[in-house]
Amino acid sequence: MRPDPGLLVAALAGWTVLLLLLPKRGWRSIADRLRAAASGERSYVFGPPARTGGLESDYFERLLQLVRRELGRAVELGLPVYVAALAAELRGQSRRRQLEGEWHRSAAGLLLEHLEGRLDAGELSQQLHQTGQVPFAVKLTWEPPHQVLMPPMEWRLDWEQRLATASPGTSSEESRAATPSQEPHLLEVRTLGGLRLLAGEQDLTSGLLRRPVQSFVWLYLLVREIRKPGDRISRAALADELFPGLDPDQQRERLRKRLSEMHSLVPEPLAGRVQADGEYVSIDLSGCGLDAWQLLDLAKEAASAGELLPDGLADDVERILSAAREEFLPDWEEVERRATGARGVAGDLVREVRDSLAAAYVSLVSAIADSHLARRQPAKAIPHLEEALLRRPESEALALKLSAAYDQSGQPRAAARLREQHGLTEAS
Repeated sequence: MRPDPGLLVAALAGWTVLLLLLPKRGWRSIADRLRAAASGERSYVFGPPARTGGLESDYFERLLQLVRRELGRAVELGLPVYVAALAAELRGQSRRRQLEGEWHRSAAGLLLEHLEGRLDAGELSQQLHQTGQVPFAVKLTWEPPHQVLMPPMEWRLDWEQRLATASPGTSSEESRAATPSQEPHLLEVRTLGGLRLLAGEQDLTSGLLRRPVQSFVWLYLLVREIRKPGDRISRAALADELFPGLDPDQQRERLRKRLSEMHSLVPEPLAGRVQADGEYVSIDLSGCGLDAWQLLDLAKEAASAGELLPDGLADDVERILSAAREEFLPDWEEVERRATGARGVAGDLVREVRDSLAAAYVSLVSAIADSHLARRQPAKAIPHLEEALLRRPESEALALKLSAAYDQSGQPRAAARLREQHGLTEAS
């Protein structure tokens, strides 16, 4: 029996109507998506048309393009939802244009146009006034402080006060010789835990760091001097470190300009330390107090003093340990990145100095721990050893000293746990 053609046509028509009317998306999300599109939070209710691009100028061709673009979305959403989606998307576009116009007329938008060069300062003030907004504050100007070429009078007064408080039978020469570490330095250079450059009460750090190339040169020469006192670097090597990849003549010319700018851009107490002697460049740290050298010298003195440190030396070690555990020039990577893009080998020298100072710190901890253990004062040794072992967990010598300190202080369980963690035996 052949099917009735009328029924087939009716069924096909019904199926077509259902296809065009019913959405093929989840009902629950349609309302929220329509609201979001109408408010401008979404560009499309579910997604963009299948095809994009420019439209033809011919009216009929443009109509066919639009049908091809939107047919997929119309079938997927169903005609009622599709019409609502188009209305919501058009309203959202209008809302976004409105918000964008309001933002461009706001203080932030006008400031952005000024920073991008589309508005000068006068036009910016005029636009702010016209829109009823408070104009920006006048740009502050910085006046460089007056440089004093002679040491501050406080140093003289402090020196006279120490002479007055010295014992009557002690001459001034003996008094100065007895307390050399208390004499004021012309420049105090602190590198552990952060860079500080102090000339008396004046902090010169920011005056150097605001100049990327000059600060790199100063600190690079400082690192080389700490690593090897009296070290010098040739102009060619320094120029290649600063300007890698350039022609050697261009490198030397740029280096010459940067060195000549040093005295005009960098505070004089710092610029005067850079010595350009013929083909070599170095830094002069005479009369400076440098914490890195103090740490290294104290580690050598403590290592040669024997197991029981003298009271004065032990006090010096205790005082320097808090600073000694800090990292050497922690901001070096940023200085190097700003100046050279970290393309040179200067970072290797900084890491070498960091390793030397870390080894000096461990040496000081071992020396003060040995001294406390020899005096039967394990409680004073334990905090230093625990801190050092956290920094150098691979050090078997530190683990052994800490285990011995635990045993002396009546903590056998802590000692056993430490030996088990580090694979130490009772004999070791």
